[in-house]
Amino acid sequence: STQSRSSAASDVYKRQADAWHKAGLANGGADCEDPPGIREGAGVKLYLAYLRDPSGNKICALHRVA
Repeated sequence: STQSRSSAASDVYKRQADAWHKAGLANGGADCEDPPGIREGAGVKLYLAYLRDPSGNKICALHRVA
């Protein structure tokens, strides 16, 4: 069904964002904001993973959750 394909794709994006965050931390990045996870606001649900790179830049991986 479309719902299960959407859910499976969303899980893949979450795992990719988590892997990106973990790799960033392992390579000199630093945590900032909350841990990776779902944030809601303005009628939108996003899966976000923030970190600061070794130069101090704040970067983010995100996925819009259906």
